[in-house]
Amino acid sequence: MKMKSKKFLAFVACLLLYANVSYSQWKIYISNDVCMDNSWCLSETRNREYAIDLMAANLDAMRETDSEPWQNRARYTCTVTNEIFYFLEKYPQRRDELIDRIRNGQIMLSPFLVNTNWGFSGVEGFLRSMYPARRFASEYGLPLRHAVHSELPGLPWDIVPLLSGSGITWINKPFLNFDASFNRLKNPPLFILYGPDSSMIKVAMDAQASLRYGYVQATDILKKGSDSESDSSDIQNFWLSHYGNLQAYPLKVVLAEGTHGDMSSRSAAEVGSITHRIIDFNKHAGKSVTLVNASFPMFADLVDSAELMKPFLPVLKGSFGHTWELWPVGLAKYAAALRLSEYRLVEAEALFAAANINFRTNEKLQSMDRRAEWLLAMFQDHAWNGCDSINKETNKNIRKRYADELVPLIDSMVYEGFKANGLQPDPNTVTLFNPANHKRSSLIEISLQDSSKQNVTIWKGERQLPSQLIVRGKTTSLCFISDSLPGYDFDSYNLRAGKVIPREGAAKLKAVLNKTENSIDIVNSASLERKASIQLQYRSGKSFIARMQIPEIISDGPVATVYRIKGKLPLTDFTLEMIFNKTDGNIDFNILIDKAASYSEEALSLICALPVKSLLHVETTSSVVSPYLAPKGDFLDGADTSRVVMQSFVNAQFPGRGGLILSSSEAFCLNPSDTAIVVELLGNNQNYKEAVKDQGGVIHFEYHFAVSMYDGPYSQVRSQNFGFLKQMPLLISYGRPSEKTGPRVRVLTPGIRVTVYKPADPVFGDGTVLRLWNTSPSNETITIRTDGYKKAWLTDLLEQNIKPLIINDDIVSVSMIANGFAGIRLLP
Repeated sequence: MKMKSKKFLAFVACLLLYANVSYSQWKIYISNDVCMDNSWCLSETRNREYAIDLMAANLDAMRETDSEPWQNRARYTCTVTNEIFYFLEKYPQRRDELIDRIRNGQIMLSPFLVNTNWGFSGVEGFLRSMYPARRFASEYGLPLRHAVHSELPGLPWDIVPLLSGSGITWINKPFLNFDASFNRLKNPPLFILYGPDSSMIKVAMDAQASLRYGYVQATDILKKGSDSESDSSDIQNFWLSHYGNLQAYPLKVVLAEGTHGDMSSRSAAEVGSITHRIIDFNKHAGKSVTLVNASFPMFADLVDSAELMKPFLPVLKGSFGHTWELWPVGLAKYAAALRLSEYRLVEAEALFAAANINFRTNEKLQSMDRRAEWLLAMFQDHAWNGCDSINKETNKNIRKRYADELVPLIDSMVYEGFKANGLQPDPNTVTLFNPANHKRSSLIEISLQDSSKQNVTIWKGERQLPSQLIVRGKTTSLCFISDSLPGYDFDSYNLRAGKVIPREGAAKLKAVLNKTENSIDIVNSASLERKASIQLQYRSGKSFIARMQIPEIISDGPVATVYRIKGKLPLTDFTLEMIFNKTDGNIDFNILIDKAASYSEEALSLICALPVKSLLHVETTSSVVSPYLAPKGDFLDGADTSRVVMQSFVNAQFPGRGGLILSSSEAFCLNPSDTAIVVELLGNNQNYKEAVKDQGGVIHFEYHFAVSMYDGPYSQVRSQNFGFLKQMPLLISYGRPSEKTGPRVRVLTPGIRVTVYKPADPVFGDGTVLRLWNTSPSNETITIRTDGYKKAWLTDLLEQNIKPLIINDDIVSVSMIANGFAGIRLLP
């Protein structure tokens, strides 16, 4: 009876609220916030100081207005979690005050550590940017359901499954239409965006308000003075007219996001002015509108109440694409460091999980993991540019400092991971670890510690494996094909003196110089049919195709044929090395580039020309898209189709049957085309006005690619597996690990990608955590063998327990929707 009464009262409350927002006087919710890019036009020190002062000013304003009517009480929307953390570092004595204001809804806690280039990182990079906020919310029992992502024009499809799977229900997306094509947007200001897995998030993104006022929409309302006739006229002519004329918009409530613009020395002082202008505006009788000093969740909750009574939010499905996410190509070395570090962090954590590490008791490894996570998240802030030459240098140096710390830190984590698994040094034993859930064999290349030993061979027990030496100047490496290795398992091989096993057959493909087109053609060795062509292009005003030398075979044996091709472009010398695998027919190629600094607008790109016009499929952060406008592709009206961030692969699907898959570890800037795969390796042409012009002084670059050609129909699972495994190669270390005695994990269902296998975060619980991505376009029941584990929980994507799962005969099962994500916690 009591439960029914509560439901009835809630229904009545919703009804009254709906009636109020639908038919009463207009209200404009002024969402008070600042856009805090990390060190845009500021030093890091100033950025921190101004954020602290701003939070203090907002708390002071809240105290001063506690006795005011509800619409006049000061409120604040955090757009990045660092605003909270910086403040508490200086004012720990105000912690309870701050927590109370968050708990009662006057301050919104942001899930994002920084203002991220959120389509640039992979799944784990994106999720790690929300871990600090989730820990803080869990520690104090605070809500974390709403997000504001300010300024960056983009709304990738990718973020929907990750935000929704992390408990975020609303995203507010005011943007600046700079270096973007968002002036063509046709979306309504409020809508539900469905992800590729049919997950959903509610979105506030008023394109007309953003095109007119950017991400400082509330500033326009407040800037002219509270009793100004022109102010009221502007409100009527744009805001009330704009929303009043919308069809199927039942509310008489408007959201105006953004009061401060970018963080500056003025931000804290602006708080009092904002607060008092709202109060003064509301004092004047006869106005047709009330201003509400609001946080974004207040508006979102109001819309939720109206939607509950009578659903009205339109539904969109598709991607708004990428824009500023491509800016890191202007500091390509550090962008590559970020991408590689994300993969390496996952690899290190898999080693920890294989060793049954508990972060709760191993403070050293937990501290290393937390630091790597923080650096990875900070790296993603979208200020890869600068407002002047000094600020460009500042932001370049920040990226360099992060890379200089993060790369060796994760190398140390990998070392500690092998050591935790009992690896004992042995110069004649090589151990491999598979950091992915897929069983596989791979082409392995190990650097020989003593390059004078030209007769060394590889053995598995008493069985000699085919191998060959590759000599590059003063370095010598040994190349072989490993035995099939299950996920998260180890295998060891011995180095012995011996005779190389003779070559068995030639590679199915070979590299040929095409002098007419200045390309390296990949041709069928028997028929000489051209399968694809590789070119390098330099653009600065006009385009130049590289001049290449005839391919030189530097190693040919039972495992692979290795070609070296040298070439030149303006200001550029490069070496292209192509490795044709004789076992699976795939091609790995590396590009070493020496590029002189230039301050002209420029770009250097890899072009993989296709034999026929093809349809592209590209893995972005947590989805696979066809980067064309709908209905041909997955991009919505207004999206930029000229560039997209590529994660692990791009698949060129030929008409009829067959195609080509290309993967890269470092390169990410894809310029879609139906006649070639065009990947910009480095350049300053993405936002040339504000970009670092000379790659930060870096002149040496290295890129790794892999190509697989296939017959038959397009397969998303095959493409995902190829790209993912190329980015997560087998880890190699000299020595032999101890026998594995702890719990083991095997994902038995094909098409499932484990984005992370790691020790649980001790703030959220114990055990081992897996995050799963169903890369299949169909619903699946996932089965996992859990030898040694006794309990299991289904979790969200930030390790929050949802419900217990049953383990029967060491098998746990969970249902996953097509293209969807899930988390699992396993306990011994």
